[in-house]
Amino acid sequence: MNKKLLLTSALCGSAMLSGVALAETKISGGMTLSYMANSEAATANSNNGFGRETQIDISNSGDLNNGLGYKAGFSLEFDGADTGSSVSNENVYIDVIAGDTTISFGMDHLPNASQSAAPRVAENASTSLTQLSTTSEIYKYHPGGGIKESFGIGLIQNNVAGGYIAASYVPKVGDTGGNDSSIDSDAGNNAYNIQYKGNAGVDGLTIVALYQKEEANTTATDDIKVLQYGASYNFGQFAAGVHINDTDESTRNTDTKSIEFGVTAALSDNLSAGLTYIETDRNTAGLVDEEITQAAIGYNLGPVMVTASYTELQNAAGSASAANVEAFNLRVGTKF
Repeated sequence: MNKKLLLTSALCGSAMLSGVALAETKISGGMTLSYMANSEAATANSNNGFGRETQIDISNSGDLNNGLGYKAGFSLEFDGADTGSSVSNENVYIDVIAGDTTISFGMDHLPNASQSAAPRVAENASTSLTQLSTTSEIYKYHPGGGIKESFGIGLIQNNVAGGYIAASYVPKVGDTGGNDSSIDSDAGNNAYNIQYKGNAGVDGLTIVALYQKEEANTTATDDIKVLQYGASYNFGQFAAGVHINDTDESTRNTDTKSIEFGVTAALSDNLSAGLTYIETDRNTAGLVDEEITQAAIGYNLGPVMVTASYTELQNAAGSASAANVEAFNLRVGTKF
C-alpha cells in the first residue's frame, strides 16, 4: 500500500512539473541613476546629490489545464542607501486570461490613477519635486489612494473602442499583505475604480477617463473621490494634450483640481523636447492657484535613455507669499 501511495504521489508530481515546464519564465529589469539639485527659499534647505533605483521583474506565463491562459509575476525593487531597502510590494499579481478578458489579483498591477494623458519627455512633476526639504506642492501625479498600493482584484476587458475598460476593487485600503504565517496586515476601508483608456478608433488619439472612490475612515472626513479625464493627439513630430485630476479630498474643504498641459516635439530621430504646465486650485479660502512649469529634453542612445529636466514651483501649497522653488533632474536609465 505504501508503494502504491508513493507511486501515486510521483505521478502527481510529474504532472505538476510538466505543467510548469510548458510555461515561459522571463526575467527582466531596469536601472535608473540620477543627479538631483534643488533651490529653496532657505539656503540650508537647498541640496544636491545622487539617487538610484534598480528593479528585477520576474514573470511566468502559459496555459492552465482548463484551457485558460495565465500570467503571474512580481518585482523586486532596490533603492535608497548603500545597504539599500528592498521591497517586493511592486507588481505582485496572478492573472487569469480568457481571450480579451483578464481577471487579476494582486497589487501595484491593476490600472489606477497614476497616469496622465498629457505627453511628456522626462519624469512627472511630482517625482521632480520629491527631494524638496520644506516645500510641499498640492499637485499629485497619483491623486487619491487605495488602489495602487493595496491588494485587490480587477477585471480588464481589452479591445473596447480602441482600448480597454477596467474595474478594480480593494477590500482593505493600505493592505500590502502579511507574511505566510500571519495575515495581520494593514486594514482600512474599501475602494474601487473604473477606467477607460484607448483611442476611440482614431489613430494618434489617446483618451483616459477614470472614477475612483475610497471610503472615509472617520466621521470627521469625507470619502475620497477622484474624477480623472484627458486626451492627447500625436501629430507625428509633435504631440499635445491636456489632463485633469478633480479630487474630493478626505479632509473636508480641501478639494483640489489640477489641469495639466503637455507638448512634446521630436527634434531628431533620437532627441526630444517637452514642456509641461500644471495649475492646481484648492478649494480653501485665501489660497491662490499653484503653478508648476517643467522643461525637459531626452536623448535615446538605444539601450540607454538620458533625460534632463528643469522644474519651477510657484505659489507652493497655494500660498501667494511662497518663494519660488527650482529643481533640476538628470537621469540615465536602461532596461535589461
